[in-house]
Amino acid sequence: MTPDHDSLILEQFTRQAAPFAALPAHSDEYGLDLCLSLAKLGPEDSVLDVACGPGILACAMARTAKSVTGIDFTPAMIEQAKSRQETLRLETLIPASYNNDTLPVSGRDDGPARPCARRQGRGCARPASEGSLDKSTSRLDGMRWQVGDARSLPFNDGSFTLVTSRHAFHHFQNPSLVLAEMKRVCAPGGRILIIDATPDADKKSAYDALEKLRDPSHVSALTPDELKKIATDLGLTEKASRFYRLEMKLEELLSASAIPPENVGQVRALFQKDADTGVDRLGMAAHWKDGVLHLYYPVSILVVTQTLCE
Repeated sequence: MTPDHDSLILEQFTRQAAPFAALPAHSDEYGLDLCLSLAKLGPEDSVLDVACGPGILACAMARTAKSVTGIDFTPAMIEQAKSRQETLRLETLIPASYNNDTLPVSGRDDGPARPCARRQGRGCARPASEGSLDKSTSRLDGMRWQVGDARSLPFNDGSFTLVTSRHAFHHFQNPSLVLAEMKRVCAPGGRILIIDATPDADKKSAYDALEKLRDPSHVSALTPDELKKIATDLGLTEKASRFYRLEMKLEELLSASAIPPENVGQVRALFQKDADTGVDRLGMAAHWKDGVLHLYYPVSILVVTQTLCE
């Protein structure tokens, strides 16, 4: 990132921190469960969440992992993460180790995000005994947060068994550089989990133009193929992938965005045009539901592995 872009990131996400954390779609349980299942999160994992934002993914992983560290460029986001950590306190459930035996490791789900796997009886959680709750609470209490730069992670080589990043790669001017850093701090045989919006190639230009109007810190979204390519170019091996669509209401999205006031009408009009004409120019399937404008973000989940020997 250039100094100007660094400043823009700080400005945007300082303003967005609280509404970003509160946006219901960002805590989508189906998507979180799917991510952790595909990554095969387990109780021996030492996890780093890069560009952790308000700690949504990090806190979800802390229920199971041995340790979780979150790092973000924006101090206001780290404060939101600390607040979330304190509020959750792991409630009264401890999940079992995640596995993907009941979920496909690759493929495309063009339907909306489905209900949480816990509600569908897939065994992602079980009531906690007093001892197991104590252990889970200590895991949450032991989380670490740090303000830092994803381009130069302040950790030793091979420090983590799982390195993650959610909804951040489209803000990086050089996503390959960030992924190279994630690879460096990932232990041999470890996994890297990336979750981000990935429009189809023929929609990318319109999608990026729309997102830059909504959030000036947006750089460019990668297509699913582009995301996989930067991983393979770094010598990483695909372990699992999945595409799904994350539904949200337009007005909720706008209220959670630090959108320049002069752009609000234009952004709303672009979505309304797609919804009214039935032509999906943005690749976000804008549509009316009970008089409310909804849209879908096209989301890819990619799990790649760090080779044991290079």
